[in-house]
Amino acid sequence: MAVPTDALELANDLIDCGMPREHAEVLAAKLSEKFGLAASEEDLDRRLASERELSDARFEALLERIDARFDRAKAEMDARFAQVDARFDQMDARLDQMDARLDQMDARFDQARSETNARFELYDAKHYARFAEFEVKVYRAVAIGTGLVLAAISIWGAFG
Repeated sequence: MAVPTDALELANDLIDCGMPREHAEVLAAKLSEKFGLAASEEDLDRRLASERELSDARFEALLERIDARFDRAKAEMDARFAQVDARFDQMDARLDQMDARLDQMDARFDQARSETNARFELYDAKHYARFAEFEVKVYRAVAIGTGLVLAAISIWGAFG
């Protein structure tokens, strides 16, 4: 058995079951009021429009709540990203300080290298000069020694 959709159909079904017409109409009207059965097609259209308005209002309220939640979530994410950006800015500043410190150290190493190279050049020049003096002395000693040996040989040969 199908469920009646309006009060007239319900009343007709009750009459078909043997209920007197007056009782069936009163009962159908009261049940219609109580359980919302439409008495006519216009009533059904009005009720459908009313339900649609309620659904639209509920849907709009739901959309507003969802939008509010998204807005809160976006604000929280924006705040978190701002914190991360601030942390990266701090790290960048610290790295810039370290770069400056490394540049200072490089400059000091370059200066120390230049000073060391200059000192080695002085030592090299000094040692080359001393080696040249020593070389001259060795040549003189060899020349004197050679002269003495030749003189001894010639003296030896004269007496010999």
